[in-house]
Amino acid sequence: MKREIILATRIVQAIRWLRGEKVLPDSDLAALYGVVMFRLTVEELRALRCQFGISKPGRGGLRYRPYALH
Repeated sequence: MKREIILATRIVQAIRWLRGEKVLPDSDLAALYGVVMFRLTVEELRALRCQFGISKPGRGGLRYRPYALH
């Protein structure tokens, strides 16, 4: 993978205010790094739960399939 320096101005321009906090949306993060964002499958999410001990939905765990960056 070709590595480049991401200019601070590009990062600052991507930052948004949400709930009184500075956030960087995942789609903007993917664009900054020049990678593809995709949603995990149900099987991949189950595998993550097994690997990391993530609790089941309703018990403080994930309630949706998260996105990953590639």
